[in-house]
Amino acid sequence: LRTEITALFHDPEVTAADVNTAINHSIRMARERQLYHDGVDETIVWADDTWEYNIPTGFVSVHMLSHEDEQNDYTIYIPDHHWRIVPKSTPVFFFHPDLVDWASTGKKIRVEGMKVQAELSADADILEISDIVIMEWALAQLHAGRGGTSSNLSTWHRQQQLVHFNNAENILANNTFRIPVGTRYVPGRTLT
Repeated sequence: LRTEITALFHDPEVTAADVNTAINHSIRMARERQLYHDGVDETIVWADDTWEYNIPTGFVSVHMLSHEDEQNDYTIYIPDHHWRIVPKSTPVFFFHPDLVDWASTGKKIRVEGMKVQAELSADADILEISDIVIMEWALAQLHAGRGGTSSNLSTWHRQQQLVHFNNAENILANNTFRIPVGTRYVPGRTLT
């Protein structure tokens, strides 16, 4: 993404650090706009007589839990009324002890929901949300940093800032997102 933005911006004075800053600022903007990505986690391991499990990092909502079967496939759907989310300093899943008859010690629980995009710090980091929206916002920010004087070039940068910002907004306006039935929000994580 950084390479594409650098090529589109055409300014030798803009460094990789400038582009990274614009990308990460755009990711923070995405969080504020609640642009999340699909997330799956399979790290929770069921233990006997344990009814609370930390919700994996980054999840802002959960729409389905499933449990491994005997072949280690996630085919056992955990009914919504068997669990709830409890707000704590680290939110947890609470499984109702009287309803849990599907659990097997050592089997994993699969969490499906929406996650927050982490900021990028290395070239190998993966952007899970819309790269075109992040790219357009980042380009708008880079142009904003160049549009401060009254020269023709500054005027052009201010115009380009608006073009790229409006491109991102139009993309967002023309995409619909449907929240799955049964989605539960994780308290304290909606805009972090």
